[in-house]
Amino acid sequence: MTDVATNKVWKVVATVDNYEAANTLKNELLNYNKAVKIKRGGDGGRIFRVKTWNPSPPVKKNEEKIDKLKNKFKKGKDAKRKKRDGYKKIRAGREES
Repeated sequence: MTDVATNKVWKVVATVDNYEAANTLKNELLNYNKAVKIKRGGDGGRIFRVKTWNPSPPVKKNEEKIDKLKNKFKKGKDAKRKKRDGYKKIRAGREES
């Protein structure tokens, strides 16, 4: 079983001077975001940053573009018809089918 590591991109929403203000903001943001955290930093840990993360929506691939790319390198109808009708290539004086 293989585990794929996904990196989360966190956005800094606010920077406040005390933990109580950061905690009330965190509780409000939990209604709208999947994950919210408080990071302590600055000189002596006096600054608190409130960060949020939401998973990005799945990327929808343009199926028509993918189909064009897949069919781009396939042989056309003429090549198949020539093989069916007994078309032979002549290279270096010998016949190939």
